[in-house]
Amino acid sequence: MFWNPEVITTTGKSLRITQITFNIIYIMRTNVNQGRIQSLAVMIVVLINNDQTPY
Repeated sequence: MFWNPEVITTTGKSLRITQITFNIIYIMRTNVNQGRIQSLAVMIVVLINNDQTPY
């Protein structure tokens, strides 16, 4: 399961933070199997963090 950037932007800020942290944990779990998706998802998380204030 992965997240949509639209869902993060339209929902509350607290939910957005928990979604990002959940995604990071999910990325770490799938790190062994799929290295590409890990690096790609990290880039997406970085873009989201740069685009929107975390708090």
